[in-house]
Amino acid sequence: MDFLLAGFRHDKNVRVFEFNGVDSVGKVSLHCSVRADLGVARKHGIALQDLPFLCRDLLGKRQPDDQSSVHFTEDDLRVIAEERSRAAALRVRKPSPRQAAAATN
Repeated sequence: MDFLLAGFRHDKNVRVFEFNGVDSVGKVSLHCSVRADLGVARKHGIALQDLPFLCRDLLGKRQPDDQSSVHFTEDDLRVIAEERSRAAALRVRKPSPRQAAAATN
């Protein structure tokens, strides 16, 4: 099932993203929402524009009967921030092909 962003709304410091679940023939078969605390996202360095994509990924990892209303927990956001930090550290350490070729010459 694919999830398409249908919109969002604000509830105090929480952004509520609304998604429609679309089946393989293009029929909307599920409506769900994901709540994300903006303060917690900022605390972990997650940009506001990344949240819809992260919410969609979270929905894709859940069982269909467990998706009507989902809340991004602080642990979820912390794990994402840690994964991004590890990936960034690997990119810094790994030389580009051009750098590797220059080092051998």
